[in-house]
Amino acid sequence: MFRNLCGTETYKNVVVLTTFWDNAGPKEQAVEREKELKSTVFKDLVDGGACFIHHDRTIESAQKVLEHTLTLVPANVQIQKEIRLDGKSLVDTSAGSVYQEEMEAILANHEEEVNRLRLQLKTVANSNEVLRRELCYRIALCDSTRN
Repeated sequence: MFRNLCGTETYKNVVVLTTFWDNAGPKEQAVEREKELKSTVFKDLVDGGACFIHHDRTIESAQKVLEHTLTLVPANVQIQKEIRLDGKSLVDTSAGSVYQEEMEAILANHEEEVNRLRLQLKTVANSNEVLRRELCYRIALCDSTRN
């Protein structure tokens, strides 16, 4: 979704801000974790020029982040280009199509769940009917033995 919203050519303007370095445990472990994130979850961003900045929740650190972002050259993200320049509607954009696919998958899952619940409800109802008949039979049997 992020790639379809922004477009890979704008990754150079992306900042991945990492926080809580003071609570991350041993520094070497935190650095190793960041290295792992850069090579897995954020690999596409890193390959596209995104930068990682450590923010230690101080004013100086926040200023460092702002100073960096102010050096970035503004760029139109993918969805802006598709809507404004290409005249596409939201659902016709790359991001919109991903969203549509996700919504269709969610709806399909919900339909499966509803069907499963309906089947369970029918099974319970049938079971209740069998128990009701058995109870009526036993009551009738008891009544006939009393008379």
